[in-house]
Amino acid sequence: MHTQRLGLFLFAAALAGGCSAGGDDAPGDGASIAEAARTAPGEESVSARIQSGSNMTVLGVTDDDYALVWDSRSVWASPLRCGAKRVLVASDVPEPPLTLVRGRAALLWTAQPYLGNIPGPQVVSPLVVWTAKDGPHLASTASLAPQLFSIQASAAVRPDGREVLFTSNVSADGSVGDIVRASTDLARVDTLLAGVDVSLAACPPHVGYDRDALHGAPRVIVSACGPGATTATLSRWAGDRRVDLTTDMLPNSWWTSDEGGKHVLAQLSDRSPAVFTLDDAFTVVDDHRAAVGWITPDGTVFQTPTTADHTAREVLRITLDPAPRAERVTTLPAFSGFQFANHLPYGMPYANVSTVPTAPNGGFMMAFTQFNAVNGTVTDSLRVDATATDAAPIASSADPVSLPAFEIATRDSRFNLFHVFAPDAFVASTLHAGNDRGETWQVSNGQTALGVFGLTGSKIAFADNVTAGLFDGNVTGTGDLVIADVAARRPPRTLARGARALFFVTASRDAIVYTSDADPAGPGLFARRIGGSL
Repeated sequence: MHTQRLGLFLFAAALAGGCSAGGDDAPGDGASIAEAARTAPGEESVSARIQSGSNMTVLGVTDDDYALVWDSRSVWASPLRCGAKRVLVASDVPEPPLTLVRGRAALLWTAQPYLGNIPGPQVVSPLVVWTAKDGPHLASTASLAPQLFSIQASAAVRPDGREVLFTSNVSADGSVGDIVRASTDLARVDTLLAGVDVSLAACPPHVGYDRDALHGAPRVIVSACGPGATTATLSRWAGDRRVDLTTDMLPNSWWTSDEGGKHVLAQLSDRSPAVFTLDDAFTVVDDHRAAVGWITPDGTVFQTPTTADHTAREVLRITLDPAPRAERVTTLPAFSGFQFANHLPYGMPYANVSTVPTAPNGGFMMAFTQFNAVNGTVTDSLRVDATATDAAPIASSADPVSLPAFEIATRDSRFNLFHVFAPDAFVASTLHAGNDRGETWQVSNGQTALGVFGLTGSKIAFADNVTAGLFDGNVTGTGDLVIADVAARRPPRTLARGARALFFVTASRDAIVYTSDADPAGPGLFARRIGGSL
């Protein structure tokens, strides 16, 4: 109780101006923003300036409450604590870099723009790995960052934060490189695969870990192709022991695993779904040849084969125990796809435990049947009940042009989320929601950026009334940072006006972290607890 009272007192002091200066040489004895945020969840939200400075961009927030911030051609790590001393992570960084933050680790590709070179290729870049415990380390002088809108992930952080996977020694044209495993302090560096294809165009690698930290030491899994290869090799490492699970994996596809690491799903070159077990054996779990497949954290396989006459696409649900058994969930038009909520920098799967296009509880997925090749948007949005059998999909689009949010559903899995664009305009969008009855409604007041964070229940946080285009809005645009209860269908509540549209939430999702040049306290890095009623 004494600790809670002290935290509340220091947090209140911050509001009174005790946390308004910040800076490189300020003492680090103030209250933790995240700790204070958890002491009184029912109270009205409050904010505090952690660091002072203008034209800053927040790049991510670690699980141990450090904000990674770009400021004046450098990247800094700042504890979310009043008056904390920030530490230098990387210098000579001309613009906000693409940054992958997972757990307590951050990977920064210092020459790669934050949202990529849309629509151009990724830049071969130095890679810096940082943790609060180990500090910054140059992991590679020539690495290729994960693609912004790609399912494949060319980098990952182990769930316990002790090591990372990344590409290194990448050729100048970005076509060939190595897959490297390293401890976050770079004391141990192992080249797992050398001279493999790393380009998005041919056979990009998909790297990660097959289990979470609750089930023992995670094992590395990598799918990759040698230059010019027509099939990919799927390999698993238990410590230093490598086992090639198959040399016949479909190139330019991905693997997924269940949460406990007992089953790994990959598509073979003939598009049949193969499930690999801990004894390195595999079983083809269905005779259909699928366009897309994935396994959920609980070990259920979903496949999307086309019908024999190619007039429709089915969604099959395959349970594995005691023996593989398939049921048809729904039938979609022949041209259809799924809206994966895994885009960088917001929604990339944690350590690649599983890449699935479903709500958090697995209850529904979002599909589309039309695609606009001119601007890269999908032109309808369908909600598919993943637990149903032979059920019709639910149309869930307020307008004919839509695109999913980075988090496609609220945390309670009741509502799907998506962006709607003005006709023929890929720069302006509004945020909408839908339910299992096919009802849809607009959530935002005005134009939004792409980042959407689920909070508790049906509450979400996002940037509203953004002043720049969809992609620029995330980095250079400003807007109002708001929270909304999707279920209540009331106007959003504003937490910060005129802030940078790019913001993040703490790991506990009870505080937002952002930068602003328009705050009454002056420009800087801010944290605001999410509390009070909506």
